[in-house]
Formats: sequence, structure tokens, C-alpha cells
Amino acid sequence: MSHPSCSALVDEAVASYAGLLGPHQAVAIADGVLLISDQTAHCCHLLHGNSWQTFGGPGTRVGQFYYPCGVAAAHKVSGCDGVPTCFVCDYGNARVQVFAVDAPGRVSLIRIVGQGFLDAPCSVAVCETTRELYVADQGLRAIAVFRLDDTDGTLAPRMLHGPFRRCIGLAVDEERREL
Repeated sequence: MSHPSCSALVDEAVASYAGLLGPHQAVAIADGVLLISDQTAHCCHLLHGNSWQTFGGPGTRVGQFYYPCGVAAAHKVSGCDGVPTCFVCDYGNARVQVFAVDAPGRVSLIRIVGQGFLDAPCSVAVCETTRELYVADQGLRAIAVFRLDDTDGTLAPRMLHGPFRRCIGLAVDEERREL
């Protein structure tokens, strides 16, 4: 008996969910849990098996989004090792929102990163080893590096400027090499 691939199961679940209007990026945050940013609906969705949960919504308040795009996940940065921490680039509000997902149905905002320092964040990556958050900013054409130990968000990020025409994708390996 053949088993469908994981990607086929995700494709089938995503195709069957009418609330997913403009998916931009997805990341696995735990076994069987997928986080998807939805730019058209200005929210994020969690897929648990065949069950969906939506959080956020259009707006400028904490927990709301205006064109959420890049997403990342980590497990050792929220202060509760093992609890998935989700990072969502809130492009239109020029910030990154950080959420803990400690159980299906339980999403809680931990903090806001980059408010006042970012212009148009579009991609995000986390280095758990160095506890740094890398944010590609399309408006600044730079990569901002935030210390995750800066819990109140007052420290200015280290800015990496390069010959970026469009800074839209980002990945970091655990050796601190920006890719």
C-alpha cells in the first residue's frame, strides 16, 4: 500500500480550505503543524492535520497584520524551550510579530520586534545558536539583525547593507552565515 507524500497531504488540505485567500509563505512549526501567512486576508493560519485556526486580521494594532509575508519558527527562544515560537513579518506595519504556539488553539503574542527600525520587512530567519533574528527589509535594502535577548526591543539592530536590489528571501545556518 502506498502512502501519499507529506506535501501531497498539505496541498490537499490547503486546496480544501476556503479561508486561505492569498498564501505567501509557510513553515513547519511542529510535528504536523504548519504556519501560513496570508497577505490577502491579512492574517496567519495554523494547519493542524486537517484542522485550521486563523489568527490576526487586518489592522495596525498588536496582533493584527497588514500584508504578513515572511514566517519562521524556532523552539529555543521564547524562554520556554520546546514551545514553538513563530516570527511573522508584518510588511505594511513595518515590524515583526512574535507568537508562542503552545497547543492547538493557543496562540499568544510574545512581543513586537523592529518597530521604528524597519521599513518593509519581507523575510525572516532565526539562528537559535546565537539567539539572533535576521530580517530582510525590502524598503531598506538591508538585513537587520536583532538580538533576541533584547526583550524590550529598544536596542537598534545591526544592519547588513549589501548590493541588494530586492531583499526578499533569507536563510541562516547555525554557523551565523547569512545566506
